[in-house]
Amino acid sequence: MDLFAFGPPSDGDSKEAAYSREMIDSIWAEADGIEGNDPELWRKDEFGAWIYRLDYGRHGSNFGWQIANRGRDLRPLHWKNAGSNGVCSAPEEDQDSFDLFS
Repeated sequence: MDLFAFGPPSDGDSKEAAYSREMIDSIWAEADGIEGNDPELWRKDEFGAWIYRLDYGRHGSNFGWQIANRGRDLRPLHWKNAGSNGVCSAPEEDQDSFDLFS
């Protein structure tokens, strides 16, 4: 299934750089699968926040995600975990990452 034949959303809600489809696919595969859910559509970022494949670049969506720069790595992160400039910052210890299902 080609979920990103047309790239990130063009509704003005996306702040994503222009990554190739292959790069997006590769970065998406880095997120953790969720047992009992289709890994083509649902995964968790490294902080445990659920992300939805079709919400790539949709900041404001409950499951939106973006590609964030973490050192030398590009990582799939929920937009709230990625920070406003796309640079990953771990949630504060007393604050959980954004996860509707925990």
